[in-house]
Amino acid sequence: MKTTKILSLIVLAAVVLAVLCGCSSPVDMTETEVIVKAEGKLTEGCETLEDYMAALQEAGKLSYVASDGMVTEINGKKADYAADKTSWMLYTDDEENSNSAWGTYEYDGKTLASASLGMGDLPLKEGAVYVWVIVKF
Repeated sequence: MKTTKILSLIVLAAVVLAVLCGCSSPVDMTETEVIVKAEGKLTEGCETLEDYMAALQEAGKLSYVASDGMVTEINGKKADYAADKTSWMLYTDDEENSNSAWGTYEYDGKTLASASLGMGDLPLKEGAVYVWVIVKF
């Protein structure tokens, strides 16, 4: 009887974990990129990408540091142009507010273009994808 209860709890825990892991997150990070998807309740009231990034930070979905209008750190990954010639660059699938002449980035089978505005001026668009990539110059 005791073994049956333990097995039942293990199965229940596995089901709950599978359901929770299946939920998508508006933020995903690899070693060199941070993918931010404009979706869900956190987008409400956000006019710019900076508003959304602040909402994500407040909700504990990511952390970032900006200095002099430039993002210098995301989720603990620092970029320091002066020290090692690295910088966080922003690419998006928002064609109205990007410019492929300034650079492109391949993500999820799509070619994203460099954002034409900084995150403080870049209008947030529901469903858009914003990819922060740490690059070395």
